[in-house]
Amino acid sequence: MNVLTPNIKKSRWTEQEDALVLSLYEKWGSKWRQIAEELPGRTEAQVKNRFHTYLRGSCVKKQEAGKNMGNLDGREGEKSMRKEKESLGKKKKNYSEKDRANKGL
Repeated sequence: MNVLTPNIKKSRWTEQEDALVLSLYEKWGSKWRQIAEELPGRTEAQVKNRFHTYLRGSCVKKQEAGKNMGNLDGREGEKSMRKEKESLGKKKKNYSEKDRANKGL
């Protein structure tokens, strides 16, 4: 328990608190102090850390899902994601002059 401010919560985050942080983030953006004011007992730092550590991924997934909602079958989104993965997996090979000569490049 914090001696200076005993009303600060140290307990686990509830699903309701997580949902509230996400909805307020979508509404106000990264105004952590304003969001923390809506969560009694949670500090600005706690809210920001919770978002960046556990909730940011779910927020990004929602945005990506919204982008793919235009496709009824979702195939176009899958194709673009597959292309991104393939391009990330390919590494450019930088050969030296000696290697090029040896390999016939």
